[in-house]
Amino acid sequence: LGLFFAANLLFFFLSTPSGLPEDQASADSHALEEQMVAEETIRQLRSKLVTTNALLNRGSSAQLASRQGWASVAPMNAEVVAQRHQLQDKVEGLQHDMGDISHRFHALDTAVKHWQAAKGGPSDAAPAQQAAPVVAGLRAESPEFPRRLSADTAVLMICYSRAGDLARSLDAVLKHHPGRGTVPIVISQDGDVRAVSELIDRFQVKARAKGVTVVHLRHQTSRENERRNGYFKLADHYQWALSQTFSGARDGRLQTAPQRVIILEEDLEVAPDFFDYFAAAAPLLDDPAENLLAVSAWNDNGQGMHVSDPQAFYRSDFFPGLGWMMNRATWNELGPKWPKAYWDDWLREPEQRRGRHCLRPEISRTLHFAKDGVSRNQYSGFLTSIKLNDVPARFDGAWAESLKRAVYDRRFAQEVQSATMASIQDIRALRFPPGSGPLRVEYSGIEPGPRGFESVARQLGVMDNIKAGVPRTAYYGVVTVRLGPNKRKVHISPPLDRVPDELRAFMGS
Repeated sequence: LGLFFAANLLFFFLSTPSGLPEDQASADSHALEEQMVAEETIRQLRSKLVTTNALLNRGSSAQLASRQGWASVAPMNAEVVAQRHQLQDKVEGLQHDMGDISHRFHALDTAVKHWQAAKGGPSDAAPAQQAAPVVAGLRAESPEFPRRLSADTAVLMICYSRAGDLARSLDAVLKHHPGRGTVPIVISQDGDVRAVSELIDRFQVKARAKGVTVVHLRHQTSRENERRNGYFKLADHYQWALSQTFSGARDGRLQTAPQRVIILEEDLEVAPDFFDYFAAAAPLLDDPAENLLAVSAWNDNGQGMHVSDPQAFYRSDFFPGLGWMMNRATWNELGPKWPKAYWDDWLREPEQRRGRHCLRPEISRTLHFAKDGVSRNQYSGFLTSIKLNDVPARFDGAWAESLKRAVYDRRFAQEVQSATMASIQDIRALRFPPGSGPLRVEYSGIEPGPRGFESVARQLGVMDNIKAGVPRTAYYGVVTVRLGPNKRKVHISPPLDRVPDELRAFMGS
């Protein structure tokens, strides 16, 4: 199916001079039709990928259980091994097809906008998020904006063995860096892979020529963790590197004691407005009244087919990671009890989160581009089609005010309540209610079942994963995505009478 679609789409582009057909009306219609096919193709491939990965993981779990002595599992015979190899090939093939189709889908989406702009017609892009009312005298033209990060915020780059990936990541960081005398870059290298060390040495020379401070840390995995899986090594490296960075001024490696640290890994590329976003969000993160655990650059549902507004940002109960900022107060709380492994899942648990939220963008400000890593690209079917923002947002007083808890919760609650109800079947069939306003699809709860969140999410082609009782990207149980050729905003929510009291307090009777 993927190859069939790709071949037809390629023929469409090759047969169209300069990508712009002579008949504009028919071009719009044809492109929108192709978009629908692309969306359905990606949804079907993603469903197949989930099934195939489940079969693959089942075999891996059995092997792991056998090695750990958790259960008595018969050794895999040659036939089972062959089946596993076939499944692995199938997964890789599906991932390749999904990536190819997603890229072509984005190309179509862009083409539609260009054609409509050329003939002066309406754009399919969703309208920009309306700024919330500005209160407390903080206005868009406030002299406090635009903000700029200073030396009291550091970037911490976690790396291990992938010199090529690290080069791409560091090049993007330096390209979009706020400039001389600001934001020191701390690169923490686990182990002593020569190619990585040499790359860091070259990067230091390049960065210092631009007046950017670079500190190279070297972490050595303990003998105990050498015998364990990568999650133990990564958690240990994180704790050590964060401790070293926050205390960097004490030993003279950093001139200013960082009050905040932005954490990146060697396989993340940052967007042009990455640093502007964190600069604007820093006061919100530091304000205890805003109840924030972290600020993240990542949207788990940030695939190109599910996003459209670079100005849209959200609160979330789910910690996304993948390019995130933590302040000193939070580190002082979490650092002493940092876990031995699986640090990100640990951070999502109620004991650590303590009801705090994260900020996240609609369009991701980081791109996870590698195919290898500790998690072995667990959600590669979703990661390969994440869109990296390329249209800088305006971070002003109105932006900051709209994300303040009291303002945001009221607006969000009222929007969810007033959203038009829609069925899964209608959305899958692209039968959207008239208008352009938000829609709402209900799920019964996070427990497994035909109407549970996981089932509903799978049918809509969005992330179905739940951690510590919170669906990815959810805010008070509501997951917000964009669906369909016009990228209509859809709130996937529990019944309104089961929405948490904190949100329901802003809803009318």
